[in-house]
Amino acid sequence: MPPAQKPLDGVYHTAIETLIRENMSPGRGPLLAAVSGGVDSMVMLHILSRYAEEAPLDLRVIHIDHGLRGEESTGDAQHVQSIASTLGTPCHVEHLNLTARSATGQANTSVESLWRDARFEAIRCHAHAIGAGVVAVGHTRDDLAETVLMRLIRGAGLAGLAAFGPVTIRETFRIVRPLYDLSRSQIIEWACAHGIHWREDASNRDRDRLRNRVRLDLIPHLESTFNPSIRDALFRAAETARTDDAYMETVAKSIADQWDFTPHAPPHTISLRDLKELHPAILRRVLRNWLTDLTGESYPPSYNEIGQLMDLIHHKPTGKQVVWRRRWRFIRLRRHIRTEPID
Repeated sequence: MPPAQKPLDGVYHTAIETLIRENMSPGRGPLLAAVSGGVDSMVMLHILSRYAEEAPLDLRVIHIDHGLRGEESTGDAQHVQSIASTLGTPCHVEHLNLTARSATGQANTSVESLWRDARFEAIRCHAHAIGAGVVAVGHTRDDLAETVLMRLIRGAGLAGLAAFGPVTIRETFRIVRPLYDLSRSQIIEWACAHGIHWREDASNRDRDRLRNRVRLDLIPHLESTFNPSIRDALFRAAETARTDDAYMETVAKSIADQWDFTPHAPPHTISLRDLKELHPAILRRVLRNWLTDLTGESYPPSYNEIGQLMDLIHHKPTGKQVVWRRRWRFIRLRRHIRTEPID
């Protein structure tokens, strides 16, 4: 008689089906798994480690020690290193001093944004150092639902509501999410059934953070009062938004390519007639991409910033201008919008 199969192996197979369907394997070079020590990332690590026994996968681990919780942070790092060692997976720990970064951060930039940027930069640098073109993170369907609600609260458009998909292209590598089709409850149940130990981050219960309030208060309220399947509903909404957003982005980029606009060689003019002929939904995207290229910033311009340019295009008289972030000037001429840097 064959040995009894461990329960809930459907979780493993679902994750691997997602990995194969979305072509998450790197092909050549290592796959770098970002592991925090929490239940989601620990389950992802075990699933990828098991898959590496069946497929040619050079699995590596990176853990970011944020340096924010003293001995607890140290314990997280030691736990991840211990489990990675047990699984025979190389593990790199990157130590950050996020407290110092918070004190010297830019104005109008949230502390959480600074921390996120610091984590990403640490992962990016290590991925480059080891030649990894793919980074795996432990995001689940629940993370997607939380992100959709957070962005809806903040007034996001279609691109924001699309949140993230199973694969995101970021600079020189792909960010992949093998647990994309799994819920957090499935992950926890699988971890318990397979004796996987994880670390609990006390900051995840801090209701000063919007994501925690969404997770701990808003979603349970919506489940109990409006829709017990709200997480699935938000997941479907994000998937639809992602598909529509991808199509509209393709249209916007094809239009910009026809203009042969080189944002890094100002001053430059764009035809007012060309701009006015665009549907507002496409015009917003063209302007957003334009501004992002001009500044080289990681995060796109806000709804209001794009709205100021749309108002300049459609309603302002000749000679009016918009000064954007004290760096760029957009001037409405008779037949064109002229852009120039501010010295």
